[in-house]
Amino acid sequence: MTKRVPTLLDLRTSAFRDECDKPSELIGMIHIPAYVTGYHVECIVDAAFSGDSNLWINTVHVVKDVPETKCMAEKIGKGGTLELMVDAFLPEHNDKPVSFTLTAAHVISGLQQFAMCHQFTGELGDIDASDADAILQYGIFNELIFG
Repeated sequence: MTKRVPTLLDLRTSAFRDECDKPSELIGMIHIPAYVTGYHVECIVDAAFSGDSNLWINTVHVVKDVPETKCMAEKIGKGGTLELMVDAFLPEHNDKPVSFTLTAAHVISGLQQFAMCHQFTGELGDIDASDADAILQYGIFNELIFG
């Protein structure tokens, strides 16, 4: 008797989900497509700035402004550019403050890396402040440096 391949509907039932959650050897990876809007970028930046990112970002300066935007996150979502001043411990910079540029492209790149390194369903509404912080770090540093 051949084993039936579960459908997406089946995966929502506990019996199939329990079976799929068993640890096993990684044999491949899939990329989950997700449409990312300026609003999604705003939400990610806002969550990061409200959460753990404020532990490693000292100050934020607007490099490329977008008229009629009210907050830093909105500027990024509408095509602006921010400069993030980081004075936390960065060995390659001899503990001196250093700045990094943040654009929507950085956030999208970070989101892609986050999706590849973490269990991410593609539901952008499921991103919390810790996830958003990780997304910024992936987008700026290409790795997680601060927790």
